[in-house]
Amino acid sequence: MTVGRPCACGCGARVARKGRSGPAPQYASAACRVRALRARRAVAEMVPLPEVVRAAPVIAPGRPVPEQVQRGLLEARALGFAFQRLGREAPAALGWRCTRLGVAIVAAIRDSFGEDAL
Repeated sequence: MTVGRPCACGCGARVARKGRSGPAPQYASAACRVRALRARRAVAEMVPLPEVVRAAPVIAPGRPVPEQVQRGLLEARALGFAFQRLGREAPAALGWRCTRLGVAIVAAIRDSFGEDAL
């Protein structure tokens, strides 16, 4: 049986608490601490490109509500699949997050609207 909690860097190692007092350790090693720092910096440096933000389609509020819902579902579905694709192509520090987000988006659509929405 393994003890401790998973390392905060996502490497899969278990971090055991050495004493009863003080904060629980988050990382298995110094290398894990550096890996997590680099991953946080990489995510913090991501900034949306202005041309991508401007080109994003917007659901027209004047349209009938069922049509807006259908358009929103199509956009959310495309976003979920795009994040899953990015999860396969992105570096490991970012890829697992993209995959997890993409799977969660698709699962939420399936849970809320059924298989027919996919």
